[in-house]
Amino acid sequence: MRARRAVVAVGVGATVFLATLVVGVEVVGSDVPSLLSVLPIAVVVALVVATGTFLAAGRALASPVLGGLAGVAAFGYAVFLQLAVRYAVPATRRALQIDAMVLLATLAAILVAGAVRYDDAR
Repeated sequence: MRARRAVVAVGVGATVFLATLVVGVEVVGSDVPSLLSVLPIAVVVALVVATGTFLAAGRALASPVLGGLAGVAAFGYAVFLQLAVRYAVPATRRALQIDAMVLLATLAAILVAGAVRYDDAR
């Protein structure tokens, strides 16, 4: 159970990192000095949220909450996995555009949230 908490906490932190980075880039801009100011903020926010998620998941949370957290974690893992595949395999760069990656990550989040909720119900 402790490993599951850690995996979910790291995934939620990854998702929050991505969301904070996107919002920061939209607010500040996408030039290099702006990215260098947004990146540390995103890292700190992600670490705080991951720590909070790890501590909160240790308590007895309801099944929908754990399923939702697992879905949020799956979104972050799916985006980073797709970014790694896109970087490593040049043939996938046309297929894995941002909108396709978000769609696939959302589908992964829904499937994982449902699977965790189903597993907790059994």
